[in-house]
Amino acid sequence: MKFVVFVTALVAIASAFDFENDPEFEAHALECSKEHSFDISGFQSSNPDFDIFETHEAKCFLRCLLVKSNIMKDDVMDLEVIKQKYQVGDDVIVKTKECMEKSVQTDPCEKVYEIEMCVMKKINLN
Repeated sequence: MKFVVFVTALVAIASAFDFENDPEFEAHALECSKEHSFDISGFQSSNPDFDIFETHEAKCFLRCLLVKSNIMKDDVMDLEVIKQKYQVGDDVIVKTKECMEKSVQTDPCEKVYEIEMCVMKKINLN
């Protein structure tokens, strides 16, 4: 099962990430979907519905996936890991940092969603 399209929708900063080279990613996605009762089957289409992320379970799924993928530590995106592991450009890192600094959410799951939506807008995925 390929999650490349899913990840592009899921992790806005991942638009430039190459998750196909991350063999643990699919396992993390399946594990997090079970932990947070989130059905990921809808993301196998080439046009995933962004509205599905509006539930709290989906937002916590996002957070779980970022934590298990080492993209997020202590509720902060690890920009070095993102840059090194996924070889994104400096522009994506700068936009991600701006969105992290702009975030006002205190709930960890809501915060991840807020950051993701911000980055998506900045890199024109939404």
